[in-house]
Amino acid sequence: MKIIDELIDDLSSDNKELSDILIRTKVLAHKLKNQTLIAWINKEVNGYNESDSLPVYRKLSAVVTGVISNGYQRFDNYPIPMMHLEKKTRESFIKMHLDHSIATLEDFVSSENTQMMKHIDPSFYKLFNQNSGNGFFVEYAKSEIHKSQVHESLISIKSKLLDFLLDLNDEIIFEDDIQGSKEEIKKTIDNLFNNSVFGDNTTIIVGEGNSQKINIKYSKGNFKVLEELLKKHQLSETYIRELQEIIDDDNPDKTNMLFGEKVKTWVNSMMTKAMENSWDIGLGAAGNLLSEGIKAYYGW
Repeated sequence: MKIIDELIDDLSSDNKELSDILIRTKVLAHKLKNQTLIAWINKEVNGYNESDSLPVYRKLSAVVTGVISNGYQRFDNYPIPMMHLEKKTRESFIKMHLDHSIATLEDFVSSENTQMMKHIDPSFYKLFNQNSGNGFFVEYAKSEIHKSQVHESLISIKSKLLDFLLDLNDEIIFEDDIQGSKEEIKKTIDNLFNNSVFGDNTTIIVGEGNSQKINIKYSKGNFKVLEELLKKHQLSETYIRELQEIIDDDNPDKTNMLFGEKVKTWVNSMMTKAMENSWDIGLGAAGNLLSEGIKAYYGW
């Protein structure tokens, strides 16, 4: 397809802005009728919200430094120890989340600034002081990343998009104009996109508006991943074991991506439990969880 060839050429060039390429890719996404690709482009172009699940390539290692003093001595840009903190707390300081739009990141990289900085709220300073010696305490703290890290993140996004378009060209034969895509082609495009951009164990958000948001990981044939997902949403161990016993021997229709009779019966039983409130989950969320989780196990 001409637009794919043009986008591949643009991504292979050093003279094209990634923000411009993404906007043009949105045209392709609409031709493909691929909502996953459209949603990703919108987030990359407009920036991510605080409630969004941020891709790994937008989480960068940061250095925490600040001003420390003991009343007699004062040191600026002093590395503040973090290892005494619990992992989750430590990660919140030593990881910089790039939720900015691509255009903003490009502007930063082309600017004279060499560091991107985030001020740490003073209410956390008492945590840092727990590991201070000689009477020193933190007066000010910040997390920082270098411009080169942001540049590498942009290159990573560019490379992931290029991989997707190259794979798309190899896997699917397009006519000049796409009037519509069969479900199998849509799934192929989804899998190519997820594997190229997020990797084999990508996380996808299912559910919008007031419905529950559920993280689904693509991990073909790995029941442990599916088991952890179901446990996370309070499904009984007994019912999970029932699914494990039937899921591999149920002869699903891979061509049309339809579950076998045993799995369908099991899913219907779980939906009844959700409807009767014996499984603490919304009915719509239960349907999404079971359907997309099992499809991910089958690799659909």
